[in-house]
Amino acid sequence: MIGECTVSCNQWPPANRPDNHLQVELRRAFPNQNVVVRNYGDAGGSARGFLDSNRIDQILQELPQINIAYLRYGINDRKIDGVSGCIRYLRLICERLKEACPDVAIIIETNIWVDYPQHNLRDRNARLAPLYEAMRRFAEKDGYPVV
Repeated sequence: MIGECTVSCNQWPPANRPDNHLQVELRRAFPNQNVVVRNYGDAGGSARGFLDSNRIDQILQELPQINIAYLRYGINDRKIDGVSGCIRYLRLICERLKEACPDVAIIIETNIWVDYPQHNLRDRNARLAPLYEAMRRFAEKDGYPVV
C-alpha cells in the first residue's frame, strides 16, 4: 500500500489501519497463500514527494517480491500540482513499479467519499470529484483496476 495519510492512518490503533484490514481479508480469501501486506503510507505525502524522495527504491530493496501495489494519492497532489499533475505523478509511479516488477498488479484507489454534512464540516467532495474522475479515466486508459 502506497499513499498519503488515508493509507498510513497512523492516528489509529494498528488493528484499525487499512493494511491490517486488507491482510485479514486477503488471508480469508486465500488461506493457502502467504499474505504479507506492507503499508508505505505517508501522512502529508504526495505522489510527487514519493518519487522525489526515492522511497520507491527503499521499498524495492525491502521487499523481495511485490505482487499487488495499491496506490492512493491525490488530495495533497491536487492542492500542489492540480489534477493533471496528480495524474502525471501517479503514472510515473506506475511506470517505475512496472519497470522494477513487471508482473505487479497495480490498483489505483480514489480517496474516501465523505458523507457531507454528517461527517465533515465542509464539502470537500465537490473539489475532489474532478480528481477522482480523472483518476478513473487514467486507470481505465492505462489498464489498471480502480477501487
